[in-house]
Parts: sequence; C-alpha cells; structure tokens
Amino acid sequence: MRKIVLLLLILGFTIACNGQENGATGNVTVKEAIKMTEDKDLVILDVRTPEEFAQGHLPKAQNINYYDESFVQQLEGLARDKEYLVYCHSGGRSTKTLHLMEKNGFKMVHNLEGGISAWKFAEGKVEK
Repeated sequence: MRKIVLLLLILGFTIACNGQENGATGNVTVKEAIKMTEDKDLVILDVRTPEEFAQGHLPKAQNINYYDESFVQQLEGLARDKEYLVYCHSGGRSTKTLHLMEKNGFKMVHNLEGGISAWKFAEGKVEK
C-alpha cells in the first residue's frame, strides 16, 4: 500500500513539474487576469476588430485584428520573451491566437476565459 501511495505522489509531482516546464500558457479567469494586469510588463492583446475595440477594451490593450490579412505577420513581430494576456469577445479567437503563439515560440501566453464579456460581467475596468 505504501508503495502505491509513494508511486502516486511521484507521478503527481512529475505531472506538476512537466506542466511548469512547458511555460506559463493557458486559460486564466477574470480574477487571475485582473491580478496579472498589475504587472507593468504584461502585454495585453485584444484580437477583436477595430470596431469592437473602439466600443471598449482593457486598459493598456493593443489591438491586433484576428481577421486582418497580416494578423500572423503582426504576431510574428512581437517579442517572444514577454508575457501576454490575449482576449476577444468571448474566447474563441483568443484561444486560437494562444495556440498560434505557442506554436510560434511564445512561452508566456494567457487566454482570458470568457473574453471581454466575462471581464465586463465581473465589473473589470474598460476604457474607450
């Protein structure tokens, strides 16, 4: 019995460490995102259209239109050593962007779960 418990503990630590080795990427909640935005070095990417962006966006957000023909080239021009928070309206475009960024060597990319809709619902600050 002790061997099984020990084996499960080792397996748990191995899985936890492997997740950390792959970089800090994945979904974050609004609560986590709000805390992250306190970091002045965080780059916030809004991948909605310019029209959506103009209706309100997260403070300090940069707009890169997911539907723009040069979207991939714009992403490739970003620094890979920075930490990014990516969002859209509800999470679809930003999830695809997260995967694209991971595929292109970005190590610290976070997707805001539920997008700006969830952010507004949680009364997160929005600017125009």
